[in-house]
Amino acid sequence: MYHQALARLHERFGREGDISQAYLSSMFTTPAPSINNIASVERFSSAVSNTVLTLRALNHYNDLRAIENLRRVVLKLPAELSYQWGREVHQMHPKHPDLEIFSKWLETETAILRNSANHNRDPERKGPSASARETSARRTTLTTSATSSQTENNRRRWFCVLCKEQHKLQDCTEFKSKTVEERLFVVSKERLCWGCLNNKGHFVL
Repeated sequence: MYHQALARLHERFGREGDISQAYLSSMFTTPAPSINNIASVERFSSAVSNTVLTLRALNHYNDLRAIENLRRVVLKLPAELSYQWGREVHQMHPKHPDLEIFSKWLETETAILRNSANHNRDPERKGPSASARETSARRTTLTTSATSSQTENNRRRWFCVLCKEQHKLQDCTEFKSKTVEERLFVVSKERLCWGCLNNKGHFVL
């Protein structure tokens, strides 16, 4: 599977050096994330994760350990995440961080932010007043159709090609449990976008 996946990459990109540079370039040009926009954090984390996965598959460990590569992605972090990363680096001393360690840390922070955002959207458990119930009823009548349509659109948009459930591939437990080589093969086999892992029909370098 490993050799088949690399063969597909070679067919599309050419030499290994071109492949690694394409992913590094994509990672460096991904817009800086905002702490108030979880989608931007997820996109940035995905770009870093995909780059690390590819560099490992190509055995380009020098690129993974390069201080300059790590410095460039750290500079993109918003102030809050930059502070958290500084704490992480301090706690792992005397071990030196690299791009792979940064990617794992960023995936964890992204999951925390996502869970926090979902929690904040949960409705309060307090009983509504009579006027609130009337307002809610009117809103429900007006928005039921739109909500149903949006829900259906979301279901069509997020469809895991691996387990066939309604979620993103990068959130799939089965996908996360696979080795780097196996993940690379899945993405290549399904001809997914290498930048977002979610869509067929376009590719991001």
